[in-house]
Amino acid sequence: MMKYICDKKLLLISITVLLLFVACGSDKKEKKSEENTTTTTAFTRVLEDGKPNKDLFDLSVGLANYNFFQGIAVTAGQAGDFRQSDKNNFTVFLISDTKAAELPQELSLDSALASEMLNNHLIKGTYESDKLLKDSPIKAISGIELIFKKDGKKIKMSSPAFPGQSCTLKSPLKEFEVGKQNATNGIVYLAETCVFSPL
Repeated sequence: MMKYICDKKLLLISITVLLLFVACGSDKKEKKSEENTTTTTAFTRVLEDGKPNKDLFDLSVGLANYNFFQGIAVTAGQAGDFRQSDKNNFTVFLISDTKAAELPQELSLDSALASEMLNNHLIKGTYESDKLLKDSPIKAISGIELIFKKDGKKIKMSSPAFPGQSCTLKSPLKEFEVGKQNATNGIVYLAETCVFSPL
């Protein structure tokens, strides 16, 4: 009789452990599924069928700490230039909002100054990294020369018009390598500390 009771208890314990194991495995699968969904959602935010699906303006709007670009584009009356168009393809070099906060406020208020500031950080056409290095120096829309040099695996940008200003170019999004087209009508590089300011 005692043996029967013990066997029954062992059976119940085994079933309980098995159920707990299955339940834990199910939770892990659900969590993994949620993680995959999150990653996919973030990925398709800027990609569609493996290609960029946002224009330059919309892409920049989604970048934290890089809103200065939209502000001066609006002040300069050039925001529409960065919308999807067969005519308008640009390579844009964004400085960070942190760095922009050190600049005179007039740059965000005066249309002529805002336009000059913007055009100092803008090249007509889509320049991926290999083209930047091959064609350097390249004239920005404002007319200043931009120089691009390879530094190990990185690319550094500078300009003779602004001695002492030099920075390493970065990709704004993890989905894209540095120097690969990341917008439907051009490419955005993070230049962060390269401030080619008219003031």
